[in-house]
Amino acid sequence: MSRRLPRSFFWIDQQLIRNGTWLKLSDEARLVYIAISASVDRDGLSIWSHSKLMKLSGCHTPEEFQQGLVDLESHRLIEHVPQNVPPAIRLCSLDPTEVDATQRTGGGTGGGRNQQASSAIVVHTTVHIGGNLKNVESENSV
Repeated sequence: MSRRLPRSFFWIDQQLIRNGTWLKLSDEARLVYIAISASVDRDGLSIWSHSKLMKLSGCHTPEEFQQGLVDLESHRLIEHVPQNVPPAIRLCSLDPTEVDATQRTGGGTGGGRNQQASSAIVVHTTVHIGGNLKNVESENSV
């Protein structure tokens, strides 16, 4: 029997694993990223308080939580949206042609953008909540 995904299901983009970013994150950053991912709306925006996110993430101290946020920001995985009322944290989009910041700059030693061409496969799926697959479409994009 397969698992039925509830409406509130979330996921972590596999691009984080494929491009090596996930392994470069601190343990705290991984926990904080999961907590933020679980709390965002359909636009990737979380208005949960830092104390609630800290508790959800399992970070033991505010310093651990803050270090996780700093790590995520340095990898361009989140951004703070202070002009939002209440202030929010947004998950940043992952561009499949974009590589981790340290890879772009040659390991942090300067240099330009990685000029390698990339071909992404985009899959669009529409699923009726009752579990009936209505439309599946795949296309290649460059």
